[in-house]
Amino acid sequence: MASCPKLIRSDGGENQSDATSDLTEISSDNGFDSDSSSDPELDSEVSDEDEPDNNAFDDEGQLPPEHYLAQAESLDVTQLQQKRYSDGTQERLDETRMYWNRYCQHIGVDPAQHWQWISDSDETVCFLYAFFGWRCNICCGKNGRHCPGIAYKSSLESFWKWWHLVLKQETVSGLSKDITIKVNDVIAMVAKEKGLELNQQLKKNMYIEDVAEFARVLLTTTEMTFDCS
Repeated sequence: MASCPKLIRSDGGENQSDATSDLTEISSDNGFDSDSSSDPELDSEVSDEDEPDNNAFDDEGQLPPEHYLAQAESLDVTQLQQKRYSDGTQERLDETRMYWNRYCQHIGVDPAQHWQWISDSDETVCFLYAFFGWRCNICCGKNGRHCPGIAYKSSLESFWKWWHLVLKQETVSGLSKDITIKVNDVIAMVAKEKGLELNQQLKKNMYIEDVAEFARVLLTTTEMTFDCS
């Protein structure tokens, strides 16, 4: 803690005389008479204001302290866990958590406890290296549905971002910037080992004229056949 500066008194009267002179000039400029005596009534009012009023905070609306202590203890924090994401976002988070649970069960660790094991360490980077490699090999998705796995590097990067968001939900904190840089290098390494495409094919643009023609056909056609695979 920084010590308070000490006031050093000078033995000479020159500085004190200058300070007194400055204060006298300021008082004169403000219209005050330094030699005038104080007003007894004013002094009485000031002294009354300085005295603490014990009843100043005696609010009739407040309840006894036991009420507020009991109210704090009775709060169920779980009721505050309200939905914070859209349906689509929550679905991606649940899917990412599902892959995490599957991998942890596959290597024989407890999924819930292993979240607490994740830390800003090289062991975590090595763990994610194997985890991302496993994710690229998976061909079975949610509810046993077939999925083509990860074919593009950008998809693996997206999976990493979703996983990091789930980590923040589980541990209230994410990985540090230094570890994140290493994880990005791991993603590039896994993408090269798995032969992932670097650039995902862009979807074709649809112009407003095409949309108008498509809508016209739908509205004017009375019968239409759709092939279901």
